[in-house]
Amino acid sequence: MAERVAPDYLDAWIDGPATEFPFHIWADGSTWRIREGEDFNCPPAAFMAAANMHAALMELKVVAVRVPQEEGRDAIIIFRFEKPEDDD
Repeated sequence: MAERVAPDYLDAWIDGPATEFPFHIWADGSTWRIREGEDFNCPPAAFMAAANMHAALMELKVVAVRVPQEEGRDAIIIFRFEKPEDDD
C-alpha cells in the first residue's frame, strides 16, 4: 500500500547518495539500536563505514558502540548522529 511521506523525505534521497539504509531518518539526533540480519545485512564494519560517510556528507558525526554478543549471535549496534563540537 502506498504511504504518504513528508516532502523533505524525497529531498533527502535526491540530494544524497543511494543507500539501503535510511540515514536521513536516523540522522534526527535520536539514539538508535539496530540488529544485524534485521536492520542491516552487511558486516558491522561496513555499516559503520557507510554511516560515517553519510555523517560527513551531512556535516555530522556518528557516535556508536557495538554491543558484545555471544559467539555466533547477530551484532547489535547502538548509534546516534550528532553535530561535531567546534574546535575553537
